[in-house]
Amino acid sequence: MDLENILTNPEEYIVKEFRSKKRAKDFDEIIEKYGLDEEKVEEDLREMMRILKKKNITFTYPLELIVIPAYKFTKKPLIRWEELQEKLPNDREVIHYRYICGKLGYLINTLFLLRNFVVIDLDFNSIEDKEKYKKNVFKMFDVETKRGFHKYFYFDQYVAVGFKYKGIKKLNFWTTIHIPEINAKIDVRSSPRLLVIYPEQSHYIIFEDNILKAKKYRCISHECRCMIFSSDIYLLKSSVDSIKDFIISLIKMFNENLAKSIENNLELKPLEIDEYRQVLSHVQESSNVKDDYNSVIPITGNLTYNEFKNILQMIHNRLPPCIKVAFLENVKTGYCYAFARLSCTIIPFFVHVDDNELEKIAEDFHKRYESFRSPKKYYWNYFMFSIKPDGNLEGYPTRFGISDDVYLQIHQYVNCNNCEYNDQCIYFRRNFLGKENGLKPRNILFNLIKKIFQV
Repeated sequence: MDLENILTNPEEYIVKEFRSKKRAKDFDEIIEKYGLDEEKVEEDLREMMRILKKKNITFTYPLELIVIPAYKFTKKPLIRWEELQEKLPNDREVIHYRYICGKLGYLINTLFLLRNFVVIDLDFNSIEDKEKYKKNVFKMFDVETKRGFHKYFYFDQYVAVGFKYKGIKKLNFWTTIHIPEINAKIDVRSSPRLLVIYPEQSHYIIFEDNILKAKKYRCISHECRCMIFSSDIYLLKSSVDSIKDFIISLIKMFNENLAKSIENNLELKPLEIDEYRQVLSHVQESSNVKDDYNSVIPITGNLTYNEFKNILQMIHNRLPPCIKVAFLENVKTGYCYAFARLSCTIIPFFVHVDDNELEKIAEDFHKRYESFRSPKKYYWNYFMFSIKPDGNLEGYPTRFGISDDVYLQIHQYVNCNNCEYNDQCIYFRRNFLGKENGLKPRNILFNLIKKIFQV
């Protein structure tokens, strides 16, 4: 796409995306949330873009940032950004996108790579939970989001920071800590392979006076303005100790025992470029979907979804907690996509997923997953299908169409690294802290079915 054309006709690019079969899921959520038809939403989007064009200003991004243009009102990139992961902020192409994004201002959203950055993302299960505890945490964070808060840390010397937590032996770029006392979780992320939305660009769509309106929902702290929004030569710099101290201070407000556990078990290691590449190769190796799929489970695709669910009901008491929740119980707001991602790594290995079965999956998830929108479209986005010699389809989770941050999060759940049920799951203790290190949930499930039913 010629990004400069957006300046002359911003309505055209957003409407073209809205009409696309692979449009950003944000638009489907708008339609479902407000019960509007597509014609009405398209009309309102045009109006919003006309208003934004009149109000548009030019942004100046810090020289240290690698920015990525995204469709307005979404987190979907406008360009193929993967090739920028290995580039430096002074690269010619990086400078070009920084300039173009600044010129487009409010007409687009902007993402930036977490190169030299760590973001701490506090996410509550619901907006109600957030409002309940907001006064306790508001001043600690830089950015207020729709359902939580962000805190940014910048390092000039290190490409990324690696994390180890809860007995995990190797560094990763993403770790999750759950705080059940406030119905929230903390995601700590850092890597040039991960994107985060640039706060000043983020708007939340509301429906008022029979029209969609764009309302800013991110409030920026003074510290964050100084660190990210100034065009000074240097950003404010952080230390690894300051990240850990921040996390401990936050958790200590609600759970002192958990704070002590974090102090003793959370390891952070700043990574220079060579060390970063070593950790990156481990992450890619441990999340290699294609290689894993080659060791295919014998009963792949033979069951209907109803048959699969019936089997799970029969062995309900023996299931790992995560699988039990994903397929048999009600899932609360805030956990829907996590458990849906887990299910995406399991279903195709047991169920013959065609159009008919996908309808059943969507219907089942609509019933049990609170506020989970467009499950059928969500599943198609995460499955790729090929035709086997017998004419049937075979499916497996794919990276196609998925951002790197989501892809990494999927594989955290595949590998059980950060599941909130670790401490109460015998399978985790046996398979991840014992001799069978690395067994995945779907393989655990298959072995359990095989043992009980002699498949």
